[in-house]
Amino acid sequence: MTIQTVIRGAAVLAVPVLLALAGPALAGPHANEAKGSASEAIAEAGQMLDHGGMGHLDVMIDHARRALDHARSAVRHARTDFEQTADPHVQQFIGHTETGIGHIESAVEHARMGHGDVAMGHAEEGMKHLKEGFGHL
Repeated sequence: MTIQTVIRGAAVLAVPVLLALAGPALAGPHANEAKGSASEAIAEAGQMLDHGGMGHLDVMIDHARRALDHARSAVRHARTDFEQTADPHVQQFIGHTETGIGHIESAVEHARMGHGDVAMGHAEEGMKHLKEGFGHL
């Protein structure tokens, strides 16, 4: 046995130990997809708030629907990630994002009825939860 063999063997043993010490991490493609979709949801929700604030409820609804699509996609990817990692941060992301989805759905309902102030209240609350959720990824 040479010194190089011993060093290579030590490196092979060290990698799993270092990974275990790093703690749970988000799995590759599903975590990246969740982050990307969540980021898009936040961007669309920002547009939703901007247009809602100007009283453009029809445009607000369009952006809200896009935000909902992206947020739901993020939750689907995060659920797959959570099944693989059991990371509590992913679970928190899912919870906040689902709460945000509920508020944005309420914003759409109220905007359809022409209740701009109520719609904006739900939209702001939805955005808050989307951002809080994103902070857990």
